Amino acid sequence: MALYIFFGAFLLILGAGMAVVWEIHTSRPTFDRADPDYGAFAERFAQAARALDDGRAASVNLAPATGGAWRTACLFGGYTWPIEEMERRGASIRDADRQSLAEPGGLRLTPVEEHEVLVSIVDEAGNARFIHFDHGLNSHGQHFQACVTRPETFVTIDAATGTYGSMSRPAALPPWTPPRTHPP
Repeated sequence: MALYIFFGAFLLILGAGMAVVWEIHTSRPTFDRADPDYGAFAERFAQAARALDDGRAASVNLAPATGGAWRTACLFGGYTWPIEEMERRGASIRDADRQSLAEPGGLRLTPVEEHEVLVSIVDEAGNARFIHFDHGLNSHGQHFQACVTRPETFVTIDAATGTYGSMSRPAALPPWTPPRTHPP
């Protein structure tokens, strides 16, 4: 009898584990490896990540995206919501992009996860195009979000001060101060 219970529990745990693995596998985006700009930008992000890992600021030149035919370009790091930002900026977004990036699926917390990067390019007609990368700026890109409008083409990430695009974080937490106690 105990053997049947043990075997049943084993099968239940195995089934649950397989379900989790399947959910992780199916919730991953396909990424845009077939995009003509993917390879060049993946290399730029790798160079930027190395500089940030060494404690140096890094810049990514977005000028070559779509052959240079764009009005606004944005770089989004992990834990960001690109669709919301691009809508706020008035860009027209295709339904396919809206479906794949509006809400995270499966076990994902956000459309752009921890070490991923997404580039959004808005053309002269106001149409947004998205290129989703599976690797980007390592942990330095978390919560990073920055946009540039022509003639500006460089996005800079400053590792020394902890500046993350349009958001900033303290370089270090302030020292702890014990709470005051009042005399009885």
